[in-house]
Amino acid sequence: MVERSVHIGEVVGSIPTARTRRVAGLFRTKLVFVWDSNPVAPTKIRSVVRFPARRSLTKEGIPTRRTKYMEKEVIMVFIVAGVILKKEGKYLLVQEKQPKAYKLWNFPAGRVDVGDTIEETAIREAKEESGFDVRLIRKVGIFQKKANEPPKHIFEARIIRGELKFPEDEIMDAQWFSYGEIKGMKDKLRNEWILEAIDILEKEKTMKVILVDAVDTFVIEGEGIFREMYNLLETFPNRKIILTNANDEQMNEFGLVSMPYEIFTLKHNPDKDDPKYFETMLDYFDLDKDNVIYFEHNPEAVKSAESIGIKSYYYNPIKKDLELLKEFLENYRN
Repeated sequence: MVERSVHIGEVVGSIPTARTRRVAGLFRTKLVFVWDSNPVAPTKIRSVVRFPARRSLTKEGIPTRRTKYMEKEVIMVFIVAGVILKKEGKYLLVQEKQPKAYKLWNFPAGRVDVGDTIEETAIREAKEESGFDVRLIRKVGIFQKKANEPPKHIFEARIIRGELKFPEDEIMDAQWFSYGEIKGMKDKLRNEWILEAIDILEKEKTMKVILVDAVDTFVIEGEGIFREMYNLLETFPNRKIILTNANDEQMNEFGLVSMPYEIFTLKHNPDKDDPKYFETMLDYFDLDKDNVIYFEHNPEAVKSAESIGIKSYYYNPIKKDLELLKEFLENYRN
């Protein structure tokens, strides 16, 4: 492990403003960059802030020779993004070559670079470490055991194209493993959260995905989320996906941009009264018609879903009978 301290004067020295001088002089901040095996990208930055005790300043807030200082250390960790790729019931793991994780198995993953989004990083790392172009389906979770560990944003992804290949300077091997095989190699995984992420997907296989109608069902126009319905859905551990026809303008109008569940729309091309909508949705999420159930306020959309074999329930938006909805979910969710 290599450390190098950089005083704030080095960091902001090119901006000699009064504010900069005051910060540098008053707070006497320095940054400590910490490297592991990678000589280019530090794994974390430790910010050591030396600041004056308020009572030891003058009335104008100016430090003197008698000013007493206190120090506080703040650790800023980097963010990691990765993907879970699955094919024919098996999961892809890559065997790392870097010294601190030598021979350990991990998802294709890497650090988020400055200027990149978490999603962009996940897609890039999948390409670099597996050779596959992928499309992100959803975020499985954020895994972090300790505050000073990088949070790992892990996505379920679908292979679009490509063939398995990996950079031999970073990766020793890449293989497809069954769930049972991965459970038997806990001591060979880079971290226990790898199995935890796969556990989430495996447990979901035993429960059907609940497809939720958006406007006039889960969302009441002018009021927002129908809280009683949300509370009901939260009693079921099943994965939920909200279905809507909304375009970009309507997504904002109805508040659909900040939903607690995944959301899917084709922006009226076509609408839900066309069976093609549901065929496209199933393909997008890599789901099967027998693994989902659906409730909807529009009778034509219900018929459309049922026409391709999706078990559906007509929800009356006037009666708002949550007891009948609960009965439907309890009877068909598994």
